[in-house]
Amino acid sequence: MNDRLSPHFRGSDISSVASLAAASGLPVVLCQTIITTADRSEQTGDKRLDIVRELVAHFEDGLAAGRTAEELLDSFGDASAAGELMAQATTLQRTAGQRMEQMWTRSDPPAYRLWRNVVYSVRRMLQSPGFTATAVLSLAIGIGANTAVFSLVNAILLQKPLLQDPETLVDFYLSSQDSKYDIFSYPDYEDVRDATEEVFSEISAVQLALVQADRDGTIEMLPVEMVTGTYFSMIGANPRLGRTLLPEDDVARGAHPVAVLGHSHWVRAFGADPDIIGKQVRLSGRLYTIVGVAPEDYAGKLRGIVPAFFLPMLMLNEVQASTEDALSLRGNHSQFVRARLKPGVTLQQAEVSVAAVATDLKQEQSDFWDPDYQIDLVPTEDVIIYPPFDRFVRAAAWLLTIVTGLVLLIACANLAGFLLARATDRRKEIAVRLALGATRRMLIGQLLTETVLLGLLGGVGGVVLGVTLLRALLAADLPLPIPVDLDLSLDATVLGYSLLVSLAAGVLFGLAPALQATRADVASTLRDETAGGGRAGRLTLRNTLVTAQVAISFMLLVGAGLFLRSFAATQATDPGFGQEPAAILTMAAPANRYSEEEGRVFVRTLFERFGQVPGVQAVGLISNLHLNTLSTQNIR
Repeated sequence: MNDRLSPHFRGSDISSVASLAAASGLPVVLCQTIITTADRSEQTGDKRLDIVRELVAHFEDGLAAGRTAEELLDSFGDASAAGELMAQATTLQRTAGQRMEQMWTRSDPPAYRLWRNVVYSVRRMLQSPGFTATAVLSLAIGIGANTAVFSLVNAILLQKPLLQDPETLVDFYLSSQDSKYDIFSYPDYEDVRDATEEVFSEISAVQLALVQADRDGTIEMLPVEMVTGTYFSMIGANPRLGRTLLPEDDVARGAHPVAVLGHSHWVRAFGADPDIIGKQVRLSGRLYTIVGVAPEDYAGKLRGIVPAFFLPMLMLNEVQASTEDALSLRGNHSQFVRARLKPGVTLQQAEVSVAAVATDLKQEQSDFWDPDYQIDLVPTEDVIIYPPFDRFVRAAAWLLTIVTGLVLLIACANLAGFLLARATDRRKEIAVRLALGATRRMLIGQLLTETVLLGLLGGVGGVVLGVTLLRALLAADLPLPIPVDLDLSLDATVLGYSLLVSLAAGVLFGLAPALQATRADVASTLRDETAGGGRAGRLTLRNTLVTAQVAISFMLLVGAGLFLRSFAATQATDPGFGQEPAAILTMAAPANRYSEEEGRVFVRTLFERFGQVPGVQAVGLISNLHLNTLSTQNIR
């Protein structure tokens, strides 16, 4: 075709004899025939321009062969008749395609059509094992990261503890101008409990502690929860075996050495022994009788810290041996307090009642209660772990979700680019299927079936990868004072999320290539395999995808660089202590094996031997580590 026509045909619709003659250089009589034929064909847009292109090329070839314009007109025949024949052929083709689609729709049930598409997609994937493996691996990495992060989000944010009527439960906190969300001391809990009976049906307190568990000659530090006698009844937790702690276990200090086993510790340490009730365990030097096993679906007050035992609150001084009475220290703020509203009592009425209690305590306990102290009530449903931590937990969880989502988006963009490149090899196939009557909608459905199937395979691999990553994380020996245990099992929520992400990924990276591939110029594609409409469009789309990949990758790299820089700056901050390289060892002399004096001698001798280790410059001892939010035991 004449090169001078290309810009005109791409940019405008040549509709007049004069404009065509000026663009092509053909004689006016030939241009008149071309315009008449195009008009009678009833085609518009690109299809009309295709007719003009073909006729211009035909007449140019004839003139170049030495034939005259008159000879070309005689051999061409009636232009109006030729155009009408084109219009009839187009109508017949459209009608045949509609009939074929209707026939397929009527004769094939949707399930059978889907099955046929899946079988064909499997054949296509087996024909290209390299591409299939690359696509599945790319998606598995992206979906696996999303599954792992969502499992954490689900375990921390979405899974709600199974509490009875949680809408009537409230948590108590002390607030002042200098601090917010302080927790209670045991004397404060007793004062509030006794003064608010008209608004709360039950009120309980819980405190996290560490005990030395002596079992078969092995000492192990385990987290426990010290709870009041109304704790289990208030939250509606029924025991797995035996009974829970009762108000009768909460009437005298040090007089009720009974314990409820945490379910996970019962399974891990005792092999889920059904005859465990009545047996004894030695905790912090004293024997406790096991009276029950906690339910499997309740893992304690602080999410992630699963207690091995639940012990009566009035055994606190026995568990945390000290020269001071922890239950009498009003300044010992270590108790989480929770209460249940009485039927018909609103949160506002309860706030008025506890405000009156706060006023009385500020007058009676002026040495411990600041003048601006007040008691805040927070609905239990609004608390994840502990209000000061919750906003950071939420922000970190959603930030990780967004980052892993961007990683998956990069993988989808990369695969979309691969599919656009492969579309070049499938132009003949798609053109033939279009020419045989397949509709664009049917072909898009087939192509999307292929990509969705790849997405599902990537999702299966992603779930396996995500579970492996989470298990490795939980099995890692992290330098934490107490073990962190989260329920990261693949429940229906996690599996549903992974399925949704897999389907979305398949559609996301397959839709644009499918739309682009089915816009093939049937005539030119079948005539010449190297030709094909839409090549410029594919290149434009591929360039867009590459640009998006680079932009997202650059954003992630910048974010990672800023994070590392902030982390380095934090590490370089001088807290005023502990900048030199050091190791932290948590220890306690078992009370059942050493008297107080023997324990002191043992620790002193141990420290002297530590100081003799090559490379050790100094050894120190502290009962509560700096910046430690968990109160540890005093070493005896």
